[in-house]
Amino acid sequence: MKRPGKKWVPGFTRQVGCRARRCAPLARHTSFGVGGAAELLAWLEDEESLLEARGYLDKLAVPWRILGMGSNILVADAGVSGATLKLSGRLASLRLLEKGRRGLVVEAGGGAGLQRLVSWAQKNGAGGLEGLWGIPATVGGAVKMNAGTRWGGLADRLMEVRLLSGTRIRWVPAGSLNLGYRRSGVGPRRVVVAARFRLPRRDPRRVRRRISQVQQARRAAQPAGVRSAGSFFMNSEAGPAGMLIEKAGCKGLRVGRAFVSEKHANFIVHRGGASAQEILRLSWQVARRVYRMFGVRLEREVELWGRFGSGSGRKR
Repeated sequence: MKRPGKKWVPGFTRQVGCRARRCAPLARHTSFGVGGAAELLAWLEDEESLLEARGYLDKLAVPWRILGMGSNILVADAGVSGATLKLSGRLASLRLLEKGRRGLVVEAGGGAGLQRLVSWAQKNGAGGLEGLWGIPATVGGAVKMNAGTRWGGLADRLMEVRLLSGTRIRWVPAGSLNLGYRRSGVGPRRVVVAARFRLPRRDPRRVRRRISQVQQARRAAQPAGVRSAGSFFMNSEAGPAGMLIEKAGCKGLRVGRAFVSEKHANFIVHRGGASAQEILRLSWQVARRVYRMFGVRLEREVELWGRFGSGSGRKR
């Protein structure tokens, strides 16, 4: 079926009845702070509107994507077509389901901020998620990428996930998601609507101290005062990506106003004015240098949204 041009936009807002904005600049919604506009940015507040939106868009063959905190994406300078959807309202809520000797069971909407969940657990006398403090992601994005740090991972406490797949929304056990390093069975056509976690009871003061330790360690290791998407490349069997990039002599490497951080080599950063294309070209240069020196093909952790141009990636 041919896509019906931009005529789908008014029909979408009438059918779904949600808050929406045309030509919404996505740079305001990403940690990189670069890139063009979304053809349509819409906020969905419940499962009914999510199902309505997906059904309408799929029927007309309009592309759609879910936007979380925007901390793991690079949006093309020309923007993205189709619908960009954010989970809000009930789809971003936190709910206590159980509180007993075994701990707490909390249900978090896919659009809820991960840091908000960690803070909620601390205030309610629960732990187990402290290692995720400082990761700027939604619960849905964190499940999809199986977020984690050296201090702990989301999968350690995940019980089950509520998934939109096709025209159905249902609960599935965490064990069925094939969780691995920065991956899961949540593909591009599936949406994490909510997730449930079992958290052990812990003294809030102890949890607060642990969060502070994680926070200090992250501040000491990661660049501050710059825009980035966190770690740009995944670690490999050959070692941490940052170590390989540093040994390949990439610290300080620049393309336009984008540069490799001197503090942490796996961070591509800018202080304003960089284009998405410059950031991507710089990542190509980094990957080539690492491959030439170590024979390791770095895999991006950052997702690309929209169409990017090709180029030689020459340093300038």
